[in-house]
Amino acid sequence: MLEAAPSQAHYLMAQLQHKFTVRIITQNIDDLHERAGSREVLHLHGSIQFLVPIGFRSKKYRQPWHEDVAIGERCPSTGSQLRPDIVLFGENVYEYQQARRWLCEADIVVVVGTSLLVEPASSLLQNINPGACVYYIDPDLGLSSRLPFPGELIVDGANRGIAHVLELTMEKMA
Repeated sequence: MLEAAPSQAHYLMAQLQHKFTVRIITQNIDDLHERAGSREVLHLHGSIQFLVPIGFRSKKYRQPWHEDVAIGERCPSTGSQLRPDIVLFGENVYEYQQARRWLCEADIVVVVGTSLLVEPASSLLQNINPGACVYYIDPDLGLSSRLPFPGELIVDGANRGIAHVLELTMEKMA
């Protein structure tokens, strides 16, 4: 992850945030959206950028993610072992309700690069505002059989797909 850099799609999303109200919900635990300049990003599965004390998710500490967390490294205020602020298999997705609210309020929803098979994230799409314009971007044409909400499937990679959605959105607003 140290070598990973934001893609053109990350930068396009950040540019959209400067023109419109754009909220990003990501399943990724990296900070590529933030490094591209995005501000309102909800990390559904947590962020490797933070540590939390076990049992106290409301306390977060910034941590360079390339540094290991040592066993015995404790929170100064709770005394609990610190761990990365990420959702592990079997744990609750703490940001699920916030993601639901954002989808209920959205006018446009863009779903990028997901199989739509991972739960509970794929169930979130059942909460899309019924009046929203929905775009699915994925190079896999087979995704069309799994779309949980009516929308346009753009069979392409993230970079060109996001650029295409940006063009379509600007045309509709003109």
